Amino acid sequence: MKSEGNKIERTIVEKAKEMGASLAGIATIADLKASPSFEAYAKKPFYE
Repeated sequence: MKSEGNKIERTIVEKAKEMGASLAGIATIADLKASPSFEAYAKKPFYE
């Protein structure tokens, strides 16, 4: 099953680059929640 996941990830990144993305990648939710921008958003959501 892991190899199928890698194929999907490669396809997503390749498509993003085809559509003009200068950077593209896959991140886990845990990595995103550990980012400084998530911390800033958690303190004051942009829609308030």
